[in-house]
Amino acid sequence: MDSVAEVIKHGVISSIDPVKATARVTFPDRDNVVSFDLPILFASTGFVKVYSMPKVQQPAKCSFLGTGMEDGFIDGGFYNDENPPPTTDPTLHMIQFGDGSSITYDEKTRSLSMDILGGVNINGLNIGPDGTLTLANGVVVDNHYHEQPNDSGNNAEQPTGEPKS
Repeated sequence: MDSVAEVIKHGVISSIDPVKATARVTFPDRDNVVSFDLPILFASTGFVKVYSMPKVQQPAKCSFLGTGMEDGFIDGGFYNDENPPPTTDPTLHMIQFGDGSSITYDEKTRSLSMDILGGVNINGLNIGPDGTLTLANGVVVDNHYHEQPNDSGNNAEQPTGEPKS
């Protein structure tokens, strides 16, 4: 394992071990030889932890220590013609999930948007896929209305829904 071609290899994830955060990689250019379990490099594993396991059949770049295919790491995935990126706008930072849900931060507009198919839970506040808000105590917020007097600047607050009879 002396050449750069043997130290840095591209392959395809063939199995994962989510408990150990390892995976095996198949290398088509080496007659589909399969690596040993390799640790997966994550963006952060210390005080802040990031965890997102690759999926089987996902492209992977691996680095080996030069002593064989048992000593190495999965450095991460990469995009190619068969696996294109979810956006090509360099001002967007996007996470796209397998079900089509996505979280996107737009540097130009300084806005965060989420397109979540199954709803969102924030500390017990649930936002359903249809926009229904359910508070942590189970109260569903629907046609919420406040009638408020004008403030000291004589500015009227606008109601948030139709008054209930």
